[in-house]
Amino acid sequence: MKRIFSHLGALALAAPAAASSCEEMWFVRNLVFDRAGMCFGSPLSARSAEIVAQIKGFEADLGCAVETSQTGFELPTEAALRAAEELPVPSPGESLCLGFNAPTVPLRAAPRLEAEVISSVMAGDAVGFGYEPVAGWDYVVTARGGGWMPGDTIGPESCEGWAG
Repeated sequence: MKRIFSHLGALALAAPAAASSCEEMWFVRNLVFDRAGMCFGSPLSARSAEIVAQIKGFEADLGCAVETSQTGFELPTEAALRAAEELPVPSPGESLCLGFNAPTVPLRAAPRLEAEVISSVMAGDAVGFGYEPVAGWDYVVTARGGGWMPGDTIGPESCEGWAG
């Protein structure tokens, strides 16, 4: 019984961090423009335009309507997203690894091996998969942060439990 409550606690900590909410999509979309130093009508790089288009599509599918007159909202993934060199696209679907039980996995700022290590997945972590893969890489979040790792690095076999 203690193990079940332990996993429920991990889920409560990681689920908000991995949530693919409309607010998170709005934040990432606007962070793309912020990083480009541009207004909403300005041209973007091909990858940035692709990110914005994907997010807009998901927002439309989900019927997102973020209240933009508010002065802010709490976004558990904000620090991790700001640390990413290449921004991930929040996905409408997500999975969660409960109780990661394999060797430490470095998480990188961009989906490439040369990118800076900005966080890691460690034993016992709950790991949220709530982002679109890019070129064989997954963006994941934990309670400590987030980053990119080669796809299929973590699967159900390296977790005490798997949701989604």
